[in-house]
Amino acid sequence: MEVAPAQYCNPNGEKCTGSPDAVGKLRVPDGSPLQISVPGKVSETPWQVVFLYRGANGQELDGRSPVFTPNERHAYTLELPPDGVHLEHVEVQQFSAVLTPGADGGVDFGIGGSWVLNVEQQ
Repeated sequence: MEVAPAQYCNPNGEKCTGSPDAVGKLRVPDGSPLQISVPGKVSETPWQVVFLYRGANGQELDGRSPVFTPNERHAYTLELPPDGVHLEHVEVQQFSAVLTPGADGGVDFGIGGSWVLNVEQQ
């Protein structure tokens, strides 16, 4: 399944396009991994995967992959942590060159592109 960007900006965080309605929907069986592939325009920049899932007690939890450096990889297999039961939401985030002061000092990179997928229950 290919998903259009919910948001996509140039490397300077300007000239943004996309649609907040560009959300893919997919059924993923509980406990199954999800293979995520990104195009070259994403993999040639820093990117990561963020996700929401339900734990065994029904609590909503979140997680994220490491940040992948430019040209490090074109795919990522998302497997829920051991406390996870059901995957609910996945977002691929492409970082831009825009820097903002970080809450703990240092800097944070802005998100220049995002691709969103909601997981439907079986």
